[in-house]
Amino acid sequence: MIQLVVTDLDGTLLDDDGHISDQNVQAIKQLKDKNILFGIASGRAKSVIEKIAKEYNISDHVDIMIGTNGVELSEEGILKDVAVNYLKKDVIIDLYNKFQSDDVAFIVHNENTIICNKSTEFTEILRKMNNYKQVIEPNFENVITENFPRLIIVGPAKALKEITDQMSKEKDPNFHFFKSYECFLEAVSNQVSKGNMLKLYCEHKGINMEKVMSIGDNNNDIEMIGACGYGVAVENATKELKKHAKYSTQSNNNHGVAQAIKGYILHPMN
Repeated sequence: MIQLVVTDLDGTLLDDDGHISDQNVQAIKQLKDKNILFGIASGRAKSVIEKIAKEYNISDHVDIMIGTNGVELSEEGILKDVAVNYLKKDVIIDLYNKFQSDDVAFIVHNENTIICNKSTEFTEILRKMNNYKQVIEPNFENVITENFPRLIIVGPAKALKEITDQMSKEKDPNFHFFKSYECFLEAVSNQVSKGNMLKLYCEHKGINMEKVMSIGDNNNDIEMIGACGYGVAVENATKELKKHAKYSTQSNNNHGVAQAIKGYILHPMN
């Protein structure tokens, strides 16, 4: 019996227009009737997840929020020291010096404010998606005086692929990286992932990971999908994520989260 359902946000629970469908909302609310916990795990900050949940009137139905790809958890008492999950400032400066170019921009964020070395069409996408405040700091190194939750490199796909290829060759043990959106490449502490934070939460709650359903679409969901007994890929998921999923569902534009909840929990075929 599934005890917890956790879904990614962008490309999974949200459709391409950034909305949660009525079908998804109703399915989430029905989980409560079954005494099944529900959570959201996203690359977005926890404060943004909270805002979206409130907008769709599901705040009372969200039992766990994992934000910033595994840096934040809504039940802060479970975390011994969130700061250990932060990306070291020396790593951020090194990546900035190594990969800065006209094609890409660099972003760190502090709660609801993003700090960018310059403003581009891609930094605007991130800012508008999350309704962040924005500070432009051309002397980017000067503001990296402390550790941050993550570094986001934004730019066109070709430029990000070149950076990804080089990072893959070097295999720096101080961080790991992934694309969380078509034009976003994120670097986080090597200890950080949605999957690791979900495991920590379930261990604290006494929930067997085999009784957890997780739903996702992108490569930053891979560890989470692989760690759960019911790892579900939406139809629009990347090929790489689909390799790690045991189950599948409809796309984010066709109420994939609701379809998974109904098909595997509310009205299972067997």
